[in-house]
Amino acid sequence: MPFDKQGSNYKDVSEKLQKMEKAGKPKILSIHFPGTGGRANDGFPTYKAIKHFVQKYPDTPVIFLEGVGSVGNNYIPPVMADVDSLENTVKPLKKRFWSAGVSEPEAWPALGLAPALVGGIVLGSGKQAHVKRMINLLTALDEDGNLPQEVILTGHSRGSITCNELGNAIYMHFGNRTKLHFIETDPVSGPFHEGALYEQIIPPNTETFTAFYAPEEGGALLNANDLTKLAFTNPTTTITAYAVPGTDHVEITASNPVVFAAYSLLCGIHNENPSIRAESSALHNPEDIVGKGVRAKSSFYHRTPVYCESKANLTTAVHNVRKLFETGYDSEKSINIEKIEYSCPEVGTNKQRQALLEGVYKDLKEKMKKESNSSSNVNSFFASLSPSSSYSLSSMPFFSKTKPNEKAVNSHFINANINLDSFTEIKSIQRQILIEAAANPLKQGSTPEKCNFTDERGQWKSGYITCAQKQTLDLIREAAKSAKDNPLSPSWGKALKTIESIAVSDTQKMVSGSNLS
Repeated sequence: MPFDKQGSNYKDVSEKLQKMEKAGKPKILSIHFPGTGGRANDGFPTYKAIKHFVQKYPDTPVIFLEGVGSVGNNYIPPVMADVDSLENTVKPLKKRFWSAGVSEPEAWPALGLAPALVGGIVLGSGKQAHVKRMINLLTALDEDGNLPQEVILTGHSRGSITCNELGNAIYMHFGNRTKLHFIETDPVSGPFHEGALYEQIIPPNTETFTAFYAPEEGGALLNANDLTKLAFTNPTTTITAYAVPGTDHVEITASNPVVFAAYSLLCGIHNENPSIRAESSALHNPEDIVGKGVRAKSSFYHRTPVYCESKANLTTAVHNVRKLFETGYDSEKSINIEKIEYSCPEVGTNKQRQALLEGVYKDLKEKMKKESNSSSNVNSFFASLSPSSSYSLSSMPFFSKTKPNEKAVNSHFINANINLDSFTEIKSIQRQILIEAAANPLKQGSTPEKCNFTDERGQWKSGYITCAQKQTLDLIREAAKSAKDNPLSPSWGKALKTIESIAVSDTQKMVSGSNLS
């Protein structure tokens, strides 16, 4: 079913994105998810920050969504909302019954208010609906040539977890076309969800990730997705994470420093002046903060070098946040670290990007399992990862200089590794062959024969290739078939070795072919 583009909310978001583009600014969309039981306009820290920013910059496109497991006037549980519209409308009953009949995720809680309430509180029912709705929205905007260049994902508790799931979905659907920023407060998966794939992976298209945790929380059902449970897949992501002293899961929602920090980051991401009124000096020495209860072994404190040098205001904003939460933070020392821009590798298709994330997750889980079996010290998820792993995103030519300064990264963190060398090299070879073919649409030879292929946009074109190029493309097709869309498959490495052994023919013998993409 097509997305409703006639609704006032869709038009508002679309028009504001277009205004940004006309003003020569990047198109940036903010999406906010409240915690369980929260309403779209409840005063969570990131909500307050966004509202303050919008008051100053009213043409900013923002979407405030309802929390799962809430009640109240005009409240439509997310699991019951129409995922093909931004309006506050209920998904037609016929569609809800059909979903239940084919056993779609979250289908049964969507059949009525009572199951939606219980499902929202106990299981977080509605998160998947949120993700599907936002992906449908972005797809509709993309159809109109209006896809946001950057998306800011903010939330509290399960709302933060929804940010993680949506971020991965955005990466799978749009790759590096859309850059992500996360601002989260005390992300909690809730019962039955701990360890879920897309709640723990932070995708490669993430430029900045900022999280604030509540160290005093002791509830058994409120175990946070702290730094021992997250896997970052891009070494150029700027990561900042701190605990807010003296707060539990609820008290952190009233933390003014978190509001100030989130507002500063919003300004920086939009490349506006991030200056904020200094409410206090640094809150605490982060290394002295120790969690209690279920969080006794948690890791809250972490920061990487700042890589957002193309936006001076974003760099300043990140340093402002760190000065606010860390006693003795030396921004000059961090600024003087080698300047490396954020970059995200290109991985061609939705299935390939999904396979990449699943491959990383599987590898990390295996490493964590081995660590737990071999050592009683399982406080740090990242400590179980080896920098010399067979996966290494930073070893790619694309990222030849992106390895973070180890001295600036605390011992709890090592980037999750992804070896895309063979995959990206083969895709580069394939792309070059097709470019050369497209440049020779009418070339004559002793026996000229037309060959057809599709370009990156799926448009059919005609051209000519050499015998060596034809042989190379055949090998690439076989490798893709064997790899089953997984960019981490060893099939790519084997194919690359064979391709390298093919003698490059100097003759321009014409050959025929079919779909070569």
